[in-house]
Amino acid sequence: MKKSKVPKFVITGGHLTPALATMEELRIRGNNQFVWFGRKKTMEGDKNFSAEYEVVAKELDIPFENIITGKIVRFNSLKSFISFIVNALKIPLGFFRSFYLLIKHHPSVIISFGGYIAVPVVIAGWILRIPILTHEQTVVTGIANKVIAKFAKKIVLSWKESEKFFDKNKVVVSGNPVRKEIFDVTTDIYRLNEKLKTIYVTGGNQGAHKINMCVLKIIEKLLRNYNVIHQTGLTSVTRDFETCERKEKSLTGRTKGTYIVKGTTYGPQIGEVFSKADLVVSRSGANICSDILALGKLAILIPIPWSNNNEQYLNAKMLSGLGVGYIIEEKNLSGDTLREAIDLGMKVLKKDKDYKGQDLHETIKSAKDKINLSAASVIAGEVLKIAKF
Repeated sequence: MKKSKVPKFVITGGHLTPALATMEELRIRGNNQFVWFGRKKTMEGDKNFSAEYEVVAKELDIPFENIITGKIVRFNSLKSFISFIVNALKIPLGFFRSFYLLIKHHPSVIISFGGYIAVPVVIAGWILRIPILTHEQTVVTGIANKVIAKFAKKIVLSWKESEKFFDKNKVVVSGNPVRKEIFDVTTDIYRLNEKLKTIYVTGGNQGAHKINMCVLKIIEKLLRNYNVIHQTGLTSVTRDFETCERKEKSLTGRTKGTYIVKGTTYGPQIGEVFSKADLVVSRSGANICSDILALGKLAILIPIPWSNNNEQYLNAKMLSGLGVGYIIEEKNLSGDTLREAIDLGMKVLKKDKDYKGQDLHETIKSAKDKINLSAASVIAGEVLKIAKF
């Protein structure tokens, strides 16, 4: 396959945050040619664009190729069996489109950040003899990443504990990249009541419908004591953003301005959000957990119960063990349990203690030590090695 005169990188996979951090590091080193292979829409039937498309294509103006493919799903009913068949039929479509697009763009390296979207891209790239680097964000690994690792020239890990799942001759432990933006406060768009503590609620790129609805049930009670910044996601299937935004606009009197609703919080504003947040309410994906540790925040974590190998629960357990995380399993999540957890978190903060009753400042130091702030640099270095430029 013909090679570019300057390195060009195809970025693919399901983890946006480490991808953006790695791309930024490659830019610092003078590499600016990127093409993103991903999902233009969040889910089937959604009218709105995915967070990755909004950020990569619209904000960063990076060429974006839409990949439609399937994934392996378990089935235990007629409905889930139909879903299995539909997904199975889409897998070859994803492969042939990836094959065509890779010939069109002829990249120097494919950089995968895991997930089912990346599988056909990686296999097509391997056939075309394009070097592949994959990054594993979690302590445990799912089916898609196990497949991808077979075809990758280099496997870069967030956690040393993951080494046992992969070919040790391919492995480099880098840590999980965190965005530089989370440390930099360059905006001032969130005008809050400075006398109140602030909660940041996030469900990840797509949002989390159950969390959103629980917040909405208790929002007026929360606003008696706290500011709330609420990132809902932008899916048109549940229309949570529109529902929560209507609530925001309906507020009057003292609570007006204390509830801020955003579909996404990517870009420069995330530094301001985290700097103003005293407590984070979130899912427990690898990337938000890395952000929480790097910033030394206290968090209420609600793991996705259907995540691969229960990875989100394991992430939450790690933060809980350090004293910075309080876990609510989704089966126990309600407006009341969430409000009680928030009140507990704020009481803990007021005493300068962590969730285990230990000195908060020592806990924050221990949490930050878990994160390698040079992770993106390590990944970028490995990418350039296999690009041979």
